[in-house]
Amino acid sequence: MVGEMQMANHGTHSLVIICCLVFAPDLGERSVAMAENENHPATQTGATARTRAAGLTTFSWWSRGGEPGPGYTSDKLDFQIEKNRAHGTYIRARFDTNYDPPFLSEQFTFSIPEQLCRDLLDALKRDKAFSSHFASEDRSNLADAIKDTINLTVGEQSEEKTLYGSETSELAASKAARNAIVTYLFHNGKKTIRNQRKKS
Repeated sequence: MVGEMQMANHGTHSLVIICCLVFAPDLGERSVAMAENENHPATQTGATARTRAAGLTTFSWWSRGGEPGPGYTSDKLDFQIEKNRAHGTYIRARFDTNYDPPFLSEQFTFSIPEQLCRDLLDALKRDKAFSSHFASEDRSNLADAIKDTINLTVGEQSEEKTLYGSETSELAASKAARNAIVTYLFHNGKKTIRNQRKKS
């Protein structure tokens, strides 16, 4: 699972733009112009951006917390993009006394439609998910808060942040796009029960 460690800033707003190029190698000049307008030298040429985007890209969003026991929830979305294709895993854990320990952990895996990935990357950019500091990042002392950890890695560059009990308006578009992918995997993915120790 993703840890709580905060990682060094590597110009992640440009990472989001590079991720978009994974799905749109023909956008070249338009995407580069976008990057240049935002002063991101890492994406100043289409060829360089596409070369860097060609490697493995991974994204993770882990939302967990709440009251101990019945009130605790965990929802973790992971997907990777490689060669214009995305494959995702959604792991859902809920309190369930039929299991020992008392949690049912379900895993759903499937390929993710390109448009859903595009929507999430666009939302992360609009919400300035990695380039802004949010008030909820400073609330780590909130007991039983729902914590959202998001991580984006492109090649050797990575960025991660954790929000505690975030306001509804914080990352609203990104959360909606994340939820759309989770819903898709939940309804279409291959389901596996991860904890097999069910009480007799």
